[in-house]
Amino acid sequence: MSTKSKEWKLVRGTWIAAEPILPGVWPRKEGGHVVRGRATDARTGQQKDVWRVLTGSNKNEAYQWLQTELGRIRS
Repeated sequence: MSTKSKEWKLVRGTWIAAEPILPGVWPRKEGGHVVRGRATDARTGQQKDVWRVLTGSNKNEAYQWLQTELGRIRS
């Protein structure tokens, strides 16, 4: 049985996996997830960056939070 060790990288002061588990969702080494995305603000026409550490969430909750936040920015 071969177990591949997960590679970690330090981004904005937190250790995250090198590969996302869902689009825009990375697991944290300390537990929880980091979400990242970009959306164009409908009012200003400018791109806004969303980056947040969600400590007490599973991957599906983190993905749902990200989609809700991006939708809020776009509307």
